[in-house]
Amino acid sequence: MPTNLSNSTVAASYLIGLVAYVSEQGFSKEQLLQGSGISETQLDETGSRVSASQYIQLFFNAERLCQDPLLGLHVGLRVMPGNYGVMGYMVMACKNFAEALTKAAKYQKLVGDIGYSDVIFENDECQWRWRTPHEGLPVSIAEETLTSCITYSKWITRHDKPPRRVNFKHRAPADITPYESSYECPVYFSQPENSIVFPRSYGDIPLPQFDLDLCAWLDKKATQELEDFHSTHEIISRCKSVICNALPDGLPTLEAVASKLSLTERELRNTLNELDLTYKRLLDQARHYLAVGYLGNPQIELNELAFLLGFSEQSAFQRAFKRWTGTTPGKYRKAGR
Repeated sequence: MPTNLSNSTVAASYLIGLVAYVSEQGFSKEQLLQGSGISETQLDETGSRVSASQYIQLFFNAERLCQDPLLGLHVGLRVMPGNYGVMGYMVMACKNFAEALTKAAKYQKLVGDIGYSDVIFENDECQWRWRTPHEGLPVSIAEETLTSCITYSKWITRHDKPPRRVNFKHRAPADITPYESSYECPVYFSQPENSIVFPRSYGDIPLPQFDLDLCAWLDKKATQELEDFHSTHEIISRCKSVICNALPDGLPTLEAVASKLSLTERELRNTLNELDLTYKRLLDQARHYLAVGYLGNPQIELNELAFLLGFSEQSAFQRAFKRWTGTTPGKYRKAGR
């Protein structure tokens, strides 16, 4: 389970549905990506991942552009196998729905670790829960996540059977009819957790694309990718932690960060190169993460932020923040993001 938003990432392939929906509403990819720090090329790169802060910024941008209170629902209805990468194809090859849910929970980090899921079989129910340690996420992210699960579940089983009920942690909108119509079951808000509850009997539904050999091969591939992910995540996490701790005392050099990690500058640079990362990019992500966190604390004055983030001038911080979010620190704080 991730505990630090600056270390959480999401597979770029998972953004396909969001990009497609925003495009259908008449907005360009450039407009959606504004202020996120994500390039159009990055979205199309195989295996590319974006930071959690960038992912959240895209949803804020989409909400602002589309003015659609049902954004998460509409995006989740468009999920396709390719959005989930190797995990999505492995789930399709499972023997039955119960195995698919369990495998999906096991390998969800390959899609994104901004949150995590688990599956509980109890009495006559099967409950799929999605949890996140991060506060203040757009409600559209939770709605998109659960809707995607329901959409994909129907797709892989080839059964249009609805869940027994759907639960959301956030407060109910004025009209919940669109949710109940889409899910074809009762929907409850202000619940202890985000979850989808299926009848336990659904677990025995056979999957039409079951392939024992293919599932075993994809399981092995997913396991290797998960091991690689954990290794990469640990390196990035340690680098960002050192950077965040050092920023109030000034901008840390690559050499200084490497020393804290008991590495030479060359070793750290080579390691980052192997991960297709640069020190400049990590530094930028760490500053972005800290800036958003500081703005959520009303006791920190705006004129203190440049110093806390290692900027030599207030104007340099203002320009960087506008590049990250598309707005100024003051407006960002007033918007209550």
